[in-house]
Amino acid sequence: MHFTVSAEIVGTPEEFSERLGSHAYDLVVAEYPSPDWRETQTLELLHLSKSQIPLIFVGGILQRPCATEFITRGAYHCIEMGRIGHWGTVREQQAPNTVENRGARHKKELDDSTT
Repeated sequence: MHFTVSAEIVGTPEEFSERLGSHAYDLVVAEYPSPDWRETQTLELLHLSKSQIPLIFVGGILQRPCATEFITRGAYHCIEMGRIGHWGTVREQQAPNTVENRGARHKKELDDSTT
């Protein structure tokens, strides 16, 4: 399977919301903790945008209760930087859903833009 990887970095919740409204994304990776962001603000903004984009939190140390809360609130996964080797497993689990979701999301965006 071949794919192209690209990334956009945002620094503020406002910038994140703006990008969500103007681009289609397959995945959001959020640093935790992140300066100037509340713990679950990324999740809240994704929910407000009504997008089904998977969100993965990556952090130095993610305590189990914190990771559990993030996943309960809708995060796809939480990964500690010291365990970044688990990323391959997450990517393999996500790949089929991402392709299906991307196609459906792009179709919906095209339909919405023509109405």
